[in-house]
Amino acid sequence: MALRSTMSTEQQSLILSVFPPEITQRIFGHCLLPQYGPRGPLVHRFGWSPSPREAPLLLAQICRQWRDICIESPNLWTSVGFDEKQPIEYLLTSLERAGDGVPLSLRIRASSSTAAIAMDLIIPYIHRWQRVHLILPVAELIRLHMHHCPLLEQLTLSAFEKETSQLTNPTLIQSAPLLSYADATNFPNLELPGRMNLLTILRIRAWDASQAMATLRLCPNLLDLACDYRNPYPHSFILQPPEPFELASLRILKVTDDQMLPFLITPNLERLHLHYTSRHEDNAGIPSDALGSFLARSGCDLLFLSMNGKRILHQWYLANLLHHANSVRHLRVTVADGVDVSCLMWTIAMPDCLPRLVHLEVRDPAAVIYPNRGQYDAMLEMLSQRQKHTSLERMELFLGRRTVGGPRTPPAAVMRELRGLEKIGLQVRITARNRPTSSSYVDVSLFDNFVGSAVEYAYIPPFEL
Repeated sequence: MALRSTMSTEQQSLILSVFPPEITQRIFGHCLLPQYGPRGPLVHRFGWSPSPREAPLLLAQICRQWRDICIESPNLWTSVGFDEKQPIEYLLTSLERAGDGVPLSLRIRASSSTAAIAMDLIIPYIHRWQRVHLILPVAELIRLHMHHCPLLEQLTLSAFEKETSQLTNPTLIQSAPLLSYADATNFPNLELPGRMNLLTILRIRAWDASQAMATLRLCPNLLDLACDYRNPYPHSFILQPPEPFELASLRILKVTDDQMLPFLITPNLERLHLHYTSRHEDNAGIPSDALGSFLARSGCDLLFLSMNGKRILHQWYLANLLHHANSVRHLRVTVADGVDVSCLMWTIAMPDCLPRLVHLEVRDPAAVIYPNRGQYDAMLEMLSQRQKHTSLERMELFLGRRTVGGPRTPPAAVMRELRGLEKIGLQVRITARNRPTSSSYVDVSLFDNFVGSAVEYAYIPPFEL
């Protein structure tokens, strides 16, 4: 290793040049970062296309021999990324270097006239598409209508425009027999080509639950489903509701509100995410106990429950929700604007509430100033009661901040009680979000005794220095 580190780039290039080109190509293939390999994520967090400081572009800059080997190695160019900030010639060159016989991973993001040219270039290769992420105007995405995609495994479509209400006729891909992942959250008029037995992960946005249910009946082997819909039910759908549909394979479900729950049976569900978008207790004819009926009908051993949004307002309503989730071991609650966290703490402190609970997360992203002593007392009382009745092990409290002085540690008496709970094995983490400016923020740990990250932060506001 010491000898290797002292070698110059020219010396390493000279040693590698004695290998046959086929061996050098294999070595270059192992230099690709995961996001540019055949199974990596479609979009790199730092950009849509390879950097000149990363393989394969970096390798092509070392010497003429390496450049020739890189250009003649189609496997190095199967992941094609393009952003409208780049010249269109870059996309054309990348497609040419990918050759003719290898599947393609495409990451295309463009608007206006650039998008039309980009689609003109990639449509002829549609029979080789394997993993595709497109952010384009609606007028370009609908050009996928009635195309065959024999190798397509992953597909993400996003309309470049924020408003997609002008969509009318659905876009239907003629065939995609290998499709296992589909995300059309931002392109809600995509229709599946028929029964999709290999589809296991689905992200959709539907105009109503009837459209969502029609799509789900084509996906009998789903493992992970996220459905976003904001419009109310059509009147005819309320009068003639469909029979509950069973998705026996489903493990993870993420939905807005609980409009879909009366029409689903998921006997093997493990994780449920509910993002409430309405303050009304009854939404378009859906009963207020839809969650409880859904869990009872499914008979699933639910392990994780996340509730986020505006519907969690009253203690009695929250207690009714949690009463039907006795199997939950990990609960995450994000309270709505203006909701007192104490209400949630009192509910969870009840002896018959979530008897198997091990991990509790409470998030108050809109918290202003800092919690008063009463809110901290409610939390400590809840923790004390849970220790008597159940085996709660971890508690996380997150507080969003909008203060000039920044977050402060809890009162000294509260800190003493938290340290006392630590002695009996209870792990507590209190985090506050400090916003130094309107456009930036930093999360500050006020108390943290989680295993492996014990931190107790003493914060002094700037005006007290």
